[in-house]
Parts: sequence; structure tokens; C-alpha cells
Amino acid sequence: MDWISSLVGGAIGFIASMCVLIAEKVWDKLGSLKIFYRIISGGMQDVEKFGTARATDGSDVFIIPMVFELQNTTNTTCVIRDVSINLYYRGRYIAKMIQVGKFGNEENCKEYGGENQTYSFVVEAKSIRKVYGTFMYAPKRENSEEYEFDEIRLKYYDEKNRMREFHVRYVNEPWKQRNMDGDTDWIELKSNLYSPKPVLEKEVLHELLPMTNEKMTYLQMIQEPICRMSTISAIFKGFAATIVAGIAALTYCEINTWILGLSFMPVLLFTCLDIYYLKLEKKYRYLYEQVRIGKHEVDFSMKLTKDNKIARTRICDCIKSPSVWLFYPVMIAILAVVFILKMKGVI
Repeated sequence: MDWISSLVGGAIGFIASMCVLIAEKVWDKLGSLKIFYRIISGGMQDVEKFGTARATDGSDVFIIPMVFELQNTTNTTCVIRDVSINLYYRGRYIAKMIQVGKFGNEENCKEYGGENQTYSFVVEAKSIRKVYGTFMYAPKRENSEEYEFDEIRLKYYDEKNRMREFHVRYVNEPWKQRNMDGDTDWIELKSNLYSPKPVLEKEVLHELLPMTNEKMTYLQMIQEPICRMSTISAIFKGFAATIVAGIAALTYCEINTWILGLSFMPVLLFTCLDIYYLKLEKKYRYLYEQVRIGKHEVDFSMKLTKDNKIARTRICDCIKSPSVWLFYPVMIAILAVVFILKMKGVI
């Protein structure tokens, strides 16, 4: 049986090599990429100031000078692409600010950006980078919808080309402030996009505005698949309970023990399917909530978000749902008890 020993030894060596590679990958991913930012208010001699400024053609422009500190504590190189500022008004997207490459005249000129005056940065492993950037917004005054804004968000793409957008601050009447106060300390960029908004003076909250017929129709469209997913989930639970009850009854008959063990497969399959449809249901509920509060325009699109973390539709989030962990583990435990008792000849 030398060939069996060689085969077992080769399999053990292969598994050990794979474990080493996986361990190296996990080790390289240890740590995190943290982004800190600070809005610069600007002094009297600075060419850029946070707030409204007068352009050479006499029009008003809004300027945000910022400094970033990128801290990479992982063992791999990280890429941050297209760091930009988006402006919103009552949760609705207005415009993307211009990424300024140079600012000022020839005598007093500053250059910004990362590599080749772009707002994309490569952060080496175990390193810290400090970069400056200035963003400018020059709207057309005659278009009032593009002129007003009350929220500033920062957006970028990570190394997997996933868009990340974070709330920076709310601004009240930005076009009336020539030199606004910046940040006195560094602020870590976190998932605070949906942090509670302070009530501004003379502001009407979107929830109090009348709901249009188009919005009601759109919400009804989204509600239909939500109801359908809930019905499918109930059907799966009914099938799983029926299988467990049937197996419990068949154990008192002459049935092969290993065939009895196959009953785990459909229950596990129904568990996976229920988690999948619960994930879809959560995504539709997230879309419903975004439309309801006005953060998603009424475009009758049924496209679901791909950001499972923000929508709380990760597999771990679905497993934490009481409809899953209070039902399927009990069904599997019953099957396991019945199987063990059958193996020992008790029943």
C-alpha cells in the first residue's frame, strides 16, 4: 500500500501549502486603511479660502480647500481613486465639484493633487501620506436647482473599484458666507453618511412635504417584491418543518440510517434559499426607505444597491435575523437528535 501512503502524504503537503498561502494572505490584510481629513479655513494671505469667492468673470464660486492624511497599516499597497466632493440639497444629488490642479496667479500659485495633479493616490504598505486638495463649484446662477445645496459629501473609489461616499458637513446658506470656519482638528472618514441632520432655521424637512402620485406608485412597485419575498420565506419554512416532521415519523419504520442522514440536505438547502431571499427582501426594503425619505429620486428603477454593508444585507446580517436563527437551527438540531438516536438503536 505504498501508493496510498504517497497519496496521503501528497494530499497533506498540498493542504499544508494551501494553508500557508491563506495564512500569508490573511497576514497581509491585517490592519486597515484610514483616511483623515481637515477643511482648511485659510488665512488672509492664502490664495484659497473655505467659502464663496468671486471669480475673474464676476460670478460666485464655492471653494473647499482640504488636507488628507492617509494611513495604511496593512502589508499591501492600497489605491484610492478619484477623491472628489459631491454636493446635495435635501438629500438629492446636485453636482460634483471640480478637482483643482492649480490655484492662484503665477506669483502666488499652488499645485494640488496626487500623482500628476490627479486626485488618485497610491499608499504604500505601512506608510502615511499627507496630501492637499482644493475643490471648486461654479454653478450657472440662472439654474436655481443646481445653485442651492446644503450638504457636502466626500466620495472615492477603493482598490476594488467600489464607490465610497461619506457625509462631511451640512452648510446653511453657503453663498452668503465668504470665509467659513474650517476644522480645528483631524476628522476620521467613517460611515457616517446617514448621521442625523441638525434642523436648520426656516428649513422644511422632506418628510413633511406632500407625497406625489409618482412617488406613491414607485413605493407600491417596490412593496410588491417585498411581499413576494416574505411569502417565499414562509413557504420554505413550511417545507422544512414538513420534512422534519416526516423524518421523525419515519424513524420508527425500517429505514436505512444513512438514507436518513440525507434529510439534512433539503433542510440546509431551504436555509440557504431563505437567506438568499431575505437578502433580496432587505435590499428592496433599503430601496423603499431611500425613496421614502427622498434620498433616491423617483425614476421607477428596481436596481438594487451593491453595497451590502450600508444596506445591512450581508450574509451575517441575514443570519442574525430572528426568522432564520430561531427556526433553522432548531430544525437541524431535531434532525441531528433523531439521527443519533437511530444510529444508537434507541428508536
